[in-house]
Amino acid sequence: MYDKNHIQFARQILKVSQLDERAAFLANLPSFIRQKQTYNNLYIQPISHLPDMLEVAVHIFTSHDKQEHDEQKTLKYMEPTLKSLQQDMQNSTNYMERYYYHRKHFFYKQILHSLKEICGQYTSMSGEKQIAQSLFGKENEGALFLSFLSFVYFGLWLAPRQLFFPMSSLCSGSWDLWGTIDYFKLLEEFLPESGTEFFPEIYSSSIWDEPLDHFSLIKAMLIRMGEKGNPSIPYSIVDGTTREFLRFLGLKEYKRVDAELEFLKNYESQQEELFRKLFKK
Repeated sequence: MYDKNHIQFARQILKVSQLDERAAFLANLPSFIRQKQTYNNLYIQPISHLPDMLEVAVHIFTSHDKQEHDEQKTLKYMEPTLKSLQQDMQNSTNYMERYYYHRKHFFYKQILHSLKEICGQYTSMSGEKQIAQSLFGKENEGALFLSFLSFVYFGLWLAPRQLFFPMSSLCSGSWDLWGTIDYFKLLEEFLPESGTEFFPEIYSSSIWDEPLDHFSLIKAMLIRMGEKGNPSIPYSIVDGTTREFLRFLGLKEYKRVDAELEFLKNYESQQEELFRKLFKK
């Protein structure tokens, strides 16, 4: 699967945020939850699922470490958790409660199903023998979350997404860019069999030299995701999502995002310029 350009972008984002870059090798974890189109639409496009996905991933990979990185032992070890979630679904008294447990159960099943592939990707790209348990400590929670969010943000170059559904059905995407380029040629270059890598030119820019605050960068990414809606997502929805995510990560103070927003807009401008040059009609 590998999504190498998404992962490289996430790695650069973690680097500029002074976070553990190893988290980038799991940035495309959301792309492993794509076995059925229905669940892709329900659980992948909306970003509200990211906290649940992070909790599930941390639980699975810390358990995998305790089980000496043995896939079968890990699957056996996780059986009580899956049964408990199934029971919770049956005992749910309303749709939203059932949806919550069903979503978590689905994440567990899909990540466990892809465990070997995910671990193989990580070791191949990192050069390490296995995924270290230290990556899933509390201190790396922000790095993992930002890597997931960076994967989603980078994906907006390729396709529109209902990121704030069900609060808003509007799609975010790179609308201005798509109208000026050969869109299908762009998509072809992002196919798994393509060897194209776009980062050498982009990541040598001076905008990557100044360190940024990762909490502010999360907030700035969410703002840009909202602004890239067609039309823009109402700010009240974006702000509510931002507050929820930052509370989940343990932040209670207000964060300014002036530098981070300027950074993202500069990055987007440079990336768009490159895409227009490579994929002009």
